[in-house]
Order: sequence, then structure tokens, then C-alpha cells
Amino acid sequence: MTPNHIKLNICGTDYYLTSPKPEEYFRGLAQRMERDINEYTSPRYGLSLSRATVLTALSYLDELEKAESTVENMRRQLKDYLEDAARAKLNLREAGEELARLKKENEELGRKLNLALQRLEKSKP
Repeated sequence: MTPNHIKLNICGTDYYLTSPKPEEYFRGLAQRMERDINEYTSPRYGLSLSRATVLTALSYLDELEKAESTVENMRRQLKDYLEDAARAKLNLREAGEELARLKKENEELGRKLNLALQRLEKSKP
């Protein structure tokens, strides 16, 4: 895949990137970053560009940490589900084997019962 050469402008400063990812992807990231930085530099917060940039970066790192924690929890849950599924599969196989054994035993008992009934019939006067 040919790398894309991308020029982004965030808060009045140009940044140049080379990436195989599409330019639109980085444009979206840059727009979000500029919006978030501008929020911190607005009169509501009144921070300098450098302080706003640091807070924006901290906010993104917080989001990343939360997302990684969520992913780790999901991995653990998935692992537990897979272990449960493996146990259930083993239980199903064992139940199938037990069912086959009981069917065989039932057939044997049915044959014995039929033989006993036939003997009983023959022994009647």
C-alpha cells in the first residue's frame, strides 16, 4: 500500500504526516483535536494553546485508558465464556455417552424382560 503524504493544520500550525491510512481519517482526528483544544482556549476556560493542548492530550489518554480497560474486561469475559462453552461441550459429550449407555442397558433389560415373560407364558398350565 502506497503511503499517503498528508498536510494537516491544527490551531494554525501545519503538520505533515506520511501514513498508509487515508487522509480523511487524519482530517477527522485533526478536526476533533482542534475542536477540543479550542474548547479549552475559549473564554470559558481561557487557557493558553500549550495548556489546552496538554489538557486535550490528557483527556485523550484518559479515554484510551478507559477503552483499554474495557477491552481487557471484554477479553476476560470472552475467555470465561469460551471456558464455559468448552465445559458445556464436554458435559454434552459425557451426557451423550451416558445416554447411549443407558439406551443399551434399557435394550438389554427389555430383552431380559421379554425372555422372562416368554418363560412365564410357557410355564403356565
